Amino acid sequence: MVTTALVALVASAIVFFVVVQLSTGPEAKNNLGDPVFEVGRASNFVDDVPLLFQALQGAGDRDIYVNHVGTEVREGWIAFDARTAGQPRTCFLRWDPKAERFSDPCTKRTYGPDPGAAFTHYKTTVDARGVVIVDFRQQVTPLP
Repeated sequence: MVTTALVALVASAIVFFVVVQLSTGPEAKNNLGDPVFEVGRASNFVDDVPLLFQALQGAGDRDIYVNHVGTEVREGWIAFDARTAGQPRTCFLRWDPKAERFSDPCTKRTYGPDPGAAFTHYKTTVDARGVVIVDFRQQVTPLP
């Protein structure tokens, strides 16, 4: 009885070790978290944008803004990284509702409601239920 438990314990430890080794190697692609983020019903958020979502997906370091730059509730939704690549998390954009502009506290640059190509954008749609969906698997070109 003890031998079976010991064998099971050793086998579990070996499996755990192998999984850790494979998932931390240079060729490993870990995808912790859902690659598709449901923001919620567009009609509930359209008047409260932009929305900052922090610590999404993976190691909890993906910060994004979801904004509405269209004239129709179901169109014109965008999602983009809240900071430029390589910047620390403290450098996320800040929204100034009076000026209707984003500002970067680290570079002192300002941006409009869609900060453009300086920030990675993700495919953002409104589904048949009226829910805003951000797909992190698909990067897109910012709106003109």
